[in-house]
Amino acid sequence: MTRDALADASPADAFRRAAPYMTMSLSGAAADSRADAEWQDLVGHKAHTQVVTSHYAGDAAPEPAQPISSRLAVVTAIGRDGWQGQPARYVVHCVLKVQDQGRLLVSAYETEPLGP
Repeated sequence: MTRDALADASPADAFRRAAPYMTMSLSGAAADSRADAEWQDLVGHKAHTQVVTSHYAGDAAPEPAQPISSRLAVVTAIGRDGWQGQPARYVVHCVLKVQDQGRLLVSAYETEPLGP
């Protein structure tokens, strides 16, 4: 999910843009996100985040009770003033829920910070 200090009034706006990919319960809970120090950096530099994802095989795990998708995400803040934040790497584990007509939505997620 990307954040954009010019397009978004608060971090919650990023969750609203992602709502079509989430279950109703997750989108309702996520919309309550609050501004943090990272958000203040984005505002100060009129920045947005660039997120690049790729496949993540990870460690072997037992078969989950629910479908899970794990992705490697590299997030970099890029300011419109030329500033660039340090790239941050995460593994994002998403619990998927089957909706109408087999459509998968994210019902929960967990981010795991990785080293540089």
